[in-house]
Amino acid sequence: MDIESSGSSVNHGPRHVHVYDAKERFLGRLDIQRMRGIEGWMPNKKLIRVIEELKREGRL
Repeated sequence: MDIESSGSSVNHGPRHVHVYDAKERFLGRLDIQRMRGIEGWMPNKKLIRVIEELKREGRL
């Protein structure tokens, strides 16, 4: 799984990450302030835990 971060801006919406699978297919976007999928995407609990850990470590 690959995670790409994106900062927030007035035109771009909430701070979020783009999530891709091992074959580089786009899975969805995750709002990292609310820890919820964007546009109806439902991330699994394991992904949420990984993102929370990266935030705690200051890596995201």
